[in-house]
Amino acid sequence: MLKNLSSKKSIIIFYAIEVAVTAGLFLWLYNLTTSTGSVKFDVKTGSVEQFATFVALGTLAWILGLSHGLDADHLAAIDNTTRKLM
Repeated sequence: MLKNLSSKKSIIIFYAIEVAVTAGLFLWLYNLTTSTGSVKFDVKTGSVEQFATFVALGTLAWILGLSHGLDADHLAAIDNTTRKLM
């Protein structure tokens, strides 16, 4: 029971640090956007121009990276490593 409690604690600490680092990086991205303004990548849709910001580009990169990490080859590698460690 004590080992199980210790494992749960370390997992909670790991995810808390992960969330804090991610939030810190998004705050840095927001700061970067507000200090430099919008980066004007013209995307013309009819008569409307839309402007991309660093926050939008950073969020897109984060989502694409997250989906890339959940690809089948990555999950298979994690599964194989876990099986070998057991």
